[in-house]
Amino acid sequence: MRWHEKVVGVLDPDEVAPHFLVRGKTIDPSGRFEVRDVMHEALPHYGSRLLEASVSGSEAEIERAFVQFSAAYNAFVEGVLTMPSYEIVIDTTARWDAFPTLNQGFKLILMDEGRHITFGTEACRILIEKNPEYEEAVHEIFDAYRGNVVGLVEYQKAVPGLDLGKYQTMKVRHYRNRCREMGITPDATLIDQILDPTIDFVVGVEAG
Repeated sequence: MRWHEKVVGVLDPDEVAPHFLVRGKTIDPSGRFEVRDVMHEALPHYGSRLLEASVSGSEAEIERAFVQFSAAYNAFVEGVLTMPSYEIVIDTTARWDAFPTLNQGFKLILMDEGRHITFGTEACRILIEKNPEYEEAVHEIFDAYRGNVVGLVEYQKAVPGLDLGKYQTMKVRHYRNRCREMGITPDATLIDQILDPTIDFVVGVEAG
């Protein structure tokens, strides 16, 4: 908020909105994948399920709901999706030789995110070790939002000269790391899809 207010003078949500790509307009021309709203769909949904289980569910229901929420938030959003996005900002500011403080800030964000991720994946590992059936709960999350992790490449495309493949490779590395931390087997098909250069999504709306 401080950066938006002090640097670019844009803070009101209606003023900010035109400068952001609309997730709902990101499509896979082949129709194989769907890009869904993880932040405003998945997290509230699985958060509500965890709350309901905590209030009136059995111990197993609470554990499974926790694994799914943590898989959605700590493993998927923080642990895979956002990590390459931070790197894109860092690489872009370095390429432009501009915004050095923003560059440093995102490096610090990367360090901070590691703590959140580690908490979530370690908690999942403990519960999955207790009940291996919970592993399927994690794969359900990644499968439900497969399109987001396979083809979320708008930011790479927006900056000429960035190595698009680098960030897809990062996604795979982070995905493998999250699976290793949770003690589960990675989905080989998902990895192949992330790295498949023929899977190229398009954005049906221009940034302001």
